[in-house]
Amino acid sequence: AARDSLAKLHELGLLSDTLADRLIQFVGVRNRLVHQYDRIDNERVHAGLRSLLRRSKEFVAVTEAWLSQRSEGSI
Repeated sequence: AARDSLAKLHELGLLSDTLADRLIQFVGVRNRLVHQYDRIDNERVHAGLRSLLRRSKEFVAVTEAWLSQRSEGSI
């Protein structure tokens, strides 16, 4: 469901190729964390979370810009 939602946002042009790819990768990271807890490399998780934080800020900025454009268009 999360991958599909991100793919749809990309298809609609709301997410760049890079941002969509990165966010979709993090869905996979989440799945690995949940289903293979005993095989976690803490250093990789830490690096991944730092990257996720950067991408999340980018996602929020894209979303805010889209919402702003929509609200301006409805006035």
